Amino acid sequence: MPADKYMDIEKAGDEAPAWITTFADLMSLLLCFFVLMLSFSETDRQMFKVLSGSLREAFGVQREERVWDMPKGMNIISNEFKDPKFLADELANEIRSAIRMAPGGEEGAQIEVEEGEMSVKVTLPGHVLFDLGSAHLKEEALPLLDELRNVIQETPNRIIVTGHTDDLPIRTEQYPSNWELSAARAGSVIRHFLTKEGIEPTRFLAVGMADTLPRVPNDSAVNRAQNRRVEIAFQKSMKSLEPGEKQGTEAWVFDPIFQ
Repeated sequence: MPADKYMDIEKAGDEAPAWITTFADLMSLLLCFFVLMLSFSETDRQMFKVLSGSLREAFGVQREERVWDMPKGMNIISNEFKDPKFLADELANEIRSAIRMAPGGEEGAQIEVEEGEMSVKVTLPGHVLFDLGSAHLKEEALPLLDELRNVIQETPNRIIVTGHTDDLPIRTEQYPSNWELSAARAGSVIRHFLTKEGIEPTRFLAVGMADTLPRVPNDSAVNRAQNRRVEIAFQKSMKSLEPGEKQGTEAWVFDPIFQ
C-alpha cells in the first residue's frame, strides 16, 4: 500500500468529532461571560450580612454549642472588622441598620451613632432604657438591645458601656448616689447582652460616670434628660482575646474624642 494512503488513514483516525469545535467555543464563551460578570460585580457587605443571618436562622445552623477550643474556620463577616484595619464607617452602618430593624427604630428615638478614629459610639437616651431613678431595663427597650447584641456577636470589638446621670441627687437604699445608679445602668445593659451565649464576657467593661460628663448644662428638665444616657462604645482592640483569657487594662483603647 502506498505511503500516502497510510498517512491518510492515520490522520483520519486522529481527527476529533465535528461537534467538539462547537462545544469548545461554547465553553470559552461561557467562561468569558462569567469572568465579565465577576469583574462588574460589587459585594454589598450590608446586604450580605443580613442575608447570611436569615439563612443561618432558616437552616438552623445557629444552634448553640459549648466548645472549649477556638474554632479553626474564618468568619467572613467579622473578618471585615478585625484589627489592625478598623473600619469604623462599616461598623457604624451596621449599627444603624440594626437600630432601624428594631421595633420603633425607624424614628431613631434620638439614638446617636458617632464614628471616631479608635471607636464607634452609640448613645442611648436614658428614657429609652430606664424609668427615672431606676436601673431596671424597660421591656420595650429589649428588642433594641437584642439587635445591638447581634452586632456585638458578629464583631470582635471590645465594648465599653458607660452610664451617665443628671445632677439631681438620689439617696435610696439601693442607689445611695448617682455613682451607683450610673454604674448599675451600665451593668444592666451588659447583663442583658450576656443572656445569650456565644459572647465572651471579658470583652465588656462597665463604667459609671454619674453626672461628671454632662453633654449640656444641667439647667433645665430638657437638658437633664439629654444628660441621662448610656453610651456603648465599640473599641478598636490591640489584640484578639483567646477563650478564657483575662482582660487587662492595657488591652483597652480609649478614643479621646469620646472622653
